Amino acid sequence: MLHVRMEPDADERAFARQWLLIKLESMRARLRLARPVETLDVPVVAGVREYVLPASVFDVLGDAMLDVGGGELRLRQLGRDEYHMLTPRDATGAPSSYWPEKLSVIRVHLWPVPDVAGALRLQAARYQWAATSDANTPDVERYFAEYLVTALAYEIACAGGIETVYTMMLRKEADELMRQVAGSAAQRGHTRLVVRHRTGWTR
Repeated sequence: MLHVRMEPDADERAFARQWLLIKLESMRARLRLARPVETLDVPVVAGVREYVLPASVFDVLGDAMLDVGGGELRLRQLGRDEYHMLTPRDATGAPSSYWPEKLSVIRVHLWPVPDVAGALRLQAARYQWAATSDANTPDVERYFAEYLVTALAYEIACAGGIETVYTMMLRKEADELMRQVAGSAAQRGHTRLVVRHRTGWTR
């Protein structure tokens, strides 16, 4: 632990950064915050069927467009069963469809296997931030700042051997701040209830 006027060394900065990334990943998983759908361009290579999307992308929506230079092709999104039934699987040509395989990261499978290079344009929904090691400023709303600072202070205090009474104070404050930001970050909208059977309100 450092005095407030002391500058941390490289190891201390690396330790703090590691825990900041862990906290960001934890918040991303717990709150599942997302930006509006964005356009994502993926370079397509002739003869390559599968493409891995960035880890920050958690869903791909609707049809896609493939720019092959001389024009654009529309690719229909398939479900798992539809893609499984395609034959022959190794057919080549101008792609007409794609299947987003949603695992820990999304893998996009094109069919037929493209025989020309181009750029695939997708409608991608990504998490509120991409907590990567090359990001100098976390891509989060301002109301997350106090929680992140407090949560990071708790981890640094534990590592620095600070007395338990003080570390638990930080932990309690961080937990309370998490509850507050979770409420602020919750998506809000109109709720619509659809009933498909007759009720007392049915006319």
